[in-house]
Amino acid sequence: MKKFLAVLTAGVLCAGALPVMQVNLPQMSITASAETADGLSYQLINDDTEVAITGCDDDMTSVTVPSEIEGKPVTTIAERALSSKSKLLKVTLPDSVTTIESRAFNDCSHLRSVDMGNGVKTIGTFGFSGCNELTSITLSENLTEIGESAFNQCSALTELALPDSVVTIGNGVFASCSKLKQVTLPNGLTSISESMFSDCSALTSVEIPDSVTSIEYRAFKSCSKLQQISLPDGLTTIGEGAFYNCSGLVQVTLPNGLTSTGKEVFSGCSSLTSAEIPEGFTALADGTFSNCSSLTDVKLPNSLQQIGNGAFWDCDALTEITIPGNVTDIYGSAFAKCDGLTSIVIPDSVTFIGDNIFNMCSNLEYIYLPNSVMSLGDSAFYGCSALKFIAIPENVLTLKDGTFYFCTSLESILFYKGLSKINTLCFNRCDKLTDVYYTGSEEEWNDIPGVGA
Repeated sequence: MKKFLAVLTAGVLCAGALPVMQVNLPQMSITASAETADGLSYQLINDDTEVAITGCDDDMTSVTVPSEIEGKPVTTIAERALSSKSKLLKVTLPDSVTTIESRAFNDCSHLRSVDMGNGVKTIGTFGFSGCNELTSITLSENLTEIGESAFNQCSALTELALPDSVVTIGNGVFASCSKLKQVTLPNGLTSISESMFSDCSALTSVEIPDSVTSIEYRAFKSCSKLQQISLPDGLTTIGEGAFYNCSGLVQVTLPNGLTSTGKEVFSGCSSLTSAEIPEGFTALADGTFSNCSSLTDVKLPNSLQQIGNGAFWDCDALTEITIPGNVTDIYGSAFAKCDGLTSIVIPDSVTFIGDNIFNMCSNLEYIYLPNSVMSLGDSAFYGCSALKFIAIPENVLTLKDGTFYFCTSLESILFYKGLSKINTLCFNRCDKLTDVYYTGSEEEWNDIPGVGA
């Protein structure tokens, strides 16, 4: 029966006089495939004058790209061409190749050796990213541009010399190269790009060329083995967190031409013992030396006018510091948790002291506040448990919440006539406070809101 129906159907289709039946056939996608040669896929580019390698067989362990295919030069390793080839161990490129496109060798997890040839001028973004067994790479002598994250997470790479032909290096190029110990940067380079060496935890040595004028955001973040670094005289910019958490950094000298840095530049540099800020700085950025737990010696310039939020937060080895006479503003938590600080003199130029400025400075016994100070921030002396006496400047009219909270050794305090308000909890847990001096009358004292709180 089945055979008869098949014959009948064929007969119906062949009879031109009968109506044509519509048959739903499976949809087929036809795509022009690339040509192949010796296990490599390729296609013609640039009006069929050049060849781009677009792929290779999955089981290839070694790839040697020819200089010509079909009599035309091989100039390009295309985007993702050999990406994620897990069996690939070695790659050799001819001098004819000028461009390695984005992610061309990305995540080749067992790639160990690359001989680039001297024709390559550009390595695209993430070109060799994630090649975590790559130990040897010979770069082109004519290389000019290395794209963003090109060698990111090449965790077996230990050293690399960049040729002087390189003028542009993208962000995060060597980020998380956890075994990278030494890098030679090209003469003529002008910028250490954002996160260039971020999390290179084995990096011990890098020489920054004299041509460099800027070090960008977190360029050396968490380079924990980096002990010292020489900065060029022409450096004008150091970005936020450039040396953040470089816990092995012992010493750094800032060049005289530098006049500012980004926030948290040396934050977490727990081995840093001394620092000198050059003349010309007018502001010390937020968190500049926060968590520098070994910092004992800091020299601030006379040009300084502002000390930012948390600038010395948790510098618990700092026992003394001289604040220059032109400083007008000291912002919140600037010296908070500086447990080693025993005394400090605020110069007559200062008008503003921010919130929590000496919060938890548990060994601070003496502080001089000049009458130029017009405002004390919330919890300014919270937890200063060794402080015994303080004179409130006569231009401070209001004491804010928690100003002296937990100052458990505070015995005496001086207020000037003109004080208009003491906020709630200002002296909470100041159990030893017995002597309060006031330059006005007793009647004026009793009229101040908050007295007795």
